[in-house]
Amino acid sequence: MGWLTTLVSGLASPVVNFFTKRSENKTNIKLKQIDRLKNSDDSLAEWESIQAENGRYSWKDEFWTIILAIPLVLCFFPDYVSYIEDGFVVLKSMPTFYQYWLGVAILTSFGIKFTKK
Repeated sequence: MGWLTTLVSGLASPVVNFFTKRSENKTNIKLKQIDRLKNSDDSLAEWESIQAENGRYSWKDEFWTIILAIPLVLCFFPDYVSYIEDGFVVLKSMPTFYQYWLGVAILTSFGIKFTKK
């Protein structure tokens, strides 16, 4: 009976070791992914802190607020409505890349991010 136990143990041991090693590898991969995410969150938080500090001396969000408010205010003056409409028609006819980058510039000045996670 002892030789049978040794034989079964000898055959089962490599299979058990294979699955144990495989499980350990998966665990290590997950731990590395978690560490990478933690480090990326720390870097992102640091970057946002630097940007917030730099933004204290910038007036780009005030600039875009004024620019965006002009059509809002002028639409209440009938003499200017046609100019506003014509302006938006011209903006719509601009190349797509220009429209995209204009939108990105405005949204990022207000702190809205376009990052993929």
